[in-house]
Amino acid sequence: MAHILIVEDESVEAMNLKNSLQLMGYDVLGVASRGDEAIEKAKKMSPDLILMDVILQGDMDGIEAAKHIRKLKIPIIYLTALPDDDTVNRALLSEPYGYIIKPYDDRKLKISIEVALYKDRMQKRLKKTQEDYYQTIFENTGTATVIIEEDKTLSLVNTEFTNLTGYSKEEIEHHMKWTKFFAPEDIPIMEDYHHLRRVNPDNVPRNYESRLLTRNNDIKNVYMTVAMIPGTKKSMASIFDISERKNAEDSLKESLKQKEILLREIHHRVKNNLQIISSLLSLQRLQLEDAETADILNECQGRVRTMAMIHENLYQSKDISNIDFEIYLSKMLSAVLRSYSVGNSIKLKTKVECVDMGIETAMPCGLIINELSTNSIKHAFPNRDQGNILVELEFVDDSYVLTYTDDGIGLPENINSANSKKLGLLVVETLVNQLNGVMEIDRSNGTKFIIKFRELPYDERMNL
Repeated sequence: MAHILIVEDESVEAMNLKNSLQLMGYDVLGVASRGDEAIEKAKKMSPDLILMDVILQGDMDGIEAAKHIRKLKIPIIYLTALPDDDTVNRALLSEPYGYIIKPYDDRKLKISIEVALYKDRMQKRLKKTQEDYYQTIFENTGTATVIIEEDKTLSLVNTEFTNLTGYSKEEIEHHMKWTKFFAPEDIPIMEDYHHLRRVNPDNVPRNYESRLLTRNNDIKNVYMTVAMIPGTKKSMASIFDISERKNAEDSLKESLKQKEILLREIHHRVKNNLQIISSLLSLQRLQLEDAETADILNECQGRVRTMAMIHENLYQSKDISNIDFEIYLSKMLSAVLRSYSVGNSIKLKTKVECVDMGIETAMPCGLIINELSTNSIKHAFPNRDQGNILVELEFVDDSYVLTYTDDGIGLPENINSANSKKLGLLVVETLVNQLNGVMEIDRSNGTKFIIKFRELPYDERMNL
């Protein structure tokens, strides 16, 4: 039984919602009417899910309260009667698990709750699997290696690091900060590096020398090689003792090789786990009799598959920071066509300049094309009849130009990302903003999207 916290300032609405949830078989832990009250109850009750009204009494609305609750890793579904652009965009930034417009019926509410709970379970299972796998690889890199949290705490160290410093894992992990291990004279510049890596990585060196202090206050000259872990605020540092310079160049090359192996294995494991989620979504979809819900899960499966392919290409690439976007695009679009059993009725053509693209650019770009192609198959060619899709990618004046065209029935003039009842166009606009890009829509002959953006500085952001 899922335990739910309701945050709603209208007492009648809150009571009605509570009764509905209880009839569905959920346990309602309590009701809060203010943002600060919601935060306190979330901390105290640890619910499985929070239904959060956007408009609340007091100075703090539901979105602001959600920002604080987000640290507790509790999934949130927003409830609102005001689906205006500003509210939707603010809500999306807080990464909710759902967004329900009032008035809603019990069936849609239950579907949203179950999808949110399922997504939360899968994410926690994925995280646990990744942590176990990373621990095994991490312990056997062959060099002193640590994971550094944003607050400078060492959350994970391997045996090589404990041998180097003289401290035990139990003493270090989650208790000691990296500033404890370096000469006082070196700490100010290293602290600057630590902060700048997360806001302005262009000015931060990736490799540098420093002086490490052991438990006995011995000083060891060390060589540091550090990188940000993709998708997190954590960094990984490899540390070499160069007090005696023990074949230093060979040791450095071996460490870099080991780190590359580690990062490749991370991409491989992420891809595998995303594939597991895709398979679970497929199994869940086959058990559903409701076509609308099954279609939602099919779209989610497509998005997961698109992300998995990125990690698969990085794992197989010679350069683990870039992928061949032309090969990736061909595989991804073929998978979209197969998922909707289109066959040969819709012709697909791509025209892509041979480009290597970093993961932080390729991921949103791939998701944009996935959303547009899915929308075309479902809406531009509603009967899966004859049609054509053309995807072009050019590099012009230091910018990418992505042109997506279909010759279907066309996008109505009154439909845009702001008023569309479908998630696809809203997702596309959000991803374009993530790329700091601009988008134009041409409805004169079928539908054409023209999106301009620049490569995001992935290499620099990977540096510590």
